[in-house]
Amino acid sequence: MNPAEEDIRDVVPPVDVPGLEPWMAAGLAGAALLVLALAVLSLLWWLRIRRERARNSVETVKQAALRQLQGLAQRLESMDGYEFGVEVSSVLRSYLVQARSLPATSQTSQEFLAGLRERGMFSPQVEDRLGRFLGACDRLKFTPAGHAEEPNRDLLELAATFIREDRS
Repeated sequence: MNPAEEDIRDVVPPVDVPGLEPWMAAGLAGAALLVLALAVLSLLWWLRIRRERARNSVETVKQAALRQLQGLAQRLESMDGYEFGVEVSSVLRSYLVQARSLPATSQTSQEFLAGLRERGMFSPQVEDRLGRFLGACDRLKFTPAGHAEEPNRDLLELAATFIREDRS
């Protein structure tokens, strides 16, 4: 045999490679479904935790606002009408900014109430209550009347009731 012929090998017949067995396909599909199910469960868990944190932060905002109103109630006798009107209005407006993302601290009472009506965020009764509250605060701020304690307690209670009943 010629040395050149030794380098040339004969064609080898095809090798039988086993195909994807049905049990292997089922195993791969099961593994893919398991990974997909774990991904969905992880997403649902993450969304639940996120919603829980958001709800807790709103409760914290509520608690902080109610604590501020309690502090105002304790100082009520020493405050004049102007100071009280500014502070009680500020507590409720700050609550609305933090809990509802409303521009309550950057608008006049009239602008704020008009924006609320456009958004339709609150019922007409709640909007009316907020309008009466803000109007009373504005009257205290712009026409101070000394130490009118009883109307001030009513305003404190109105603000506290609004914050407690708000379902943000």
